[in-house]
Formats: sequence, structure tokens, C-alpha cells
Amino acid sequence: MGDYMEGVKEKSPIASALLQVCAFLAPDKIPTTLFVDGVEHFY
Repeated sequence: MGDYMEGVKEKSPIASALLQVCAFLAPDKIPTTLFVDGVEHFY
């Protein structure tokens, strides 16, 4: 696991688990806009 993922895991274990599931289901590059643009629906 890279340094970036270690930081995510420390800051938010749930976010880390979500990213791992996404990578498992679709191992191609995950577009960050999926998370950045979608955050407005949660707050």
C-alpha cells in the first residue's frame, strides 16, 4: 500500500476500505471526480 493510502487509512479507515473495494471491483484508474463531485450529496 502506498504512502497516500496509508494517510487515507489513518485519517479515515472507512474511506480506505471504500477505495479498496472500488479498486477490487474495477482495477482501472478511479476518477477522483467521482468522489470530489459526489461529496456535495453527503453534506
